[in-house]
Parts: sequence; C-alpha cells; structure tokens
Amino acid sequence: MSPLSAAILSAAQVLPEGGLVAPKEFLHRASRAAVDQALSRLAREGELLRVGRGAYCLPVASRYGSRPPSTEAVVEAIASTHGEVVVPNGAAETKQPSPIRRGVNPRRLEIDCRPPLAHRPVRLCTP
Repeated sequence: MSPLSAAILSAAQVLPEGGLVAPKEFLHRASRAAVDQALSRLAREGELLRVGRGAYCLPVASRYGSRPPSTEAVVEAIASTHGEVVVPNGAAETKQPSPIRRGVNPRRLEIDCRPPLAHRPVRLCTP
C-alpha cells in the first residue's frame, strides 16, 4: 500500500460513521490525479465506499463482515459538508406541496446497494 493510500485510510478511520473523505483534503500530499487514483483503488479493493462524485466513506466493520454506514449518517455528513438541504423524494405521496422548484434535476446518491437518495442544494429550495 502506498503512503498516500495509508494516509487516506488513516484520515477516514478517525472520522465518525458516515464521515466523508474528499480528494481535495489530500492535495497537499500528491497531485489530483494521484489522489483520485488512490481513492479509486481503495474503493475497488473495498477499503472505501464511493458515495458520490468526489465523496468516499469508510465501511463499518462488524463481526459478520463489513457493511455500509447508515444512510442517515451519510446524508447528514453530505448536508453539513456541502451546505445542502436534503429533502425526501416522496412529497407527492404525502400530498403536501413540494418544497423543491420544478425543472431542476436532483443530484442522486447511491450508497452501496440501497435505493438512491435525491437532494438539492440550499439555493434551489423555496422558503
């Protein structure tokens, strides 16, 4: 394992469950291409999970094997890191007016094999 990969894993291990690791956190250690390649290799080997574009998290180890972190923890980490508001994608089912403006494509998150989550940045939500 390269020193960059070891640094990425050690930084991810000190984060709480669902904490995000981004490539820009390691640009002081190597070039952007090297950081992206190290993150990609760690995700391919199962050491990290790719949550979204430029967002990785550490799988949770249990006595039955590794599992992805809870969806709520990852969503809270994304909301706090990127300053985005996460809204449920079922406003039509609750018969409440949707707080999302129409005509804007949502960003979709896929955490391991769970159904995708949709969220929008703060600036796109109506007050």
